[in-house]
Amino acid sequence: MNQEVCTFYHVNEARAKGASNAEILETVAVASAALAGNALSQGVTRVQQALEAESALQ
Repeated sequence: MNQEVCTFYHVNEARAKGASNAEILETVAVASAALAGNALSQGVTRVQQALEAESALQ
């Protein structure tokens, strides 16, 4: 049983609007990819800044 109230609510709302299992899972995949892209770009930016700062100290 899903204990995440928010997830349960949104899945039920998607179902009420006619979404299939595949469509709901695809939505999760797209949202995850979008968030992962942001985390990757921020990670790269911060590491580059740290490397530049380290080089400046040498």
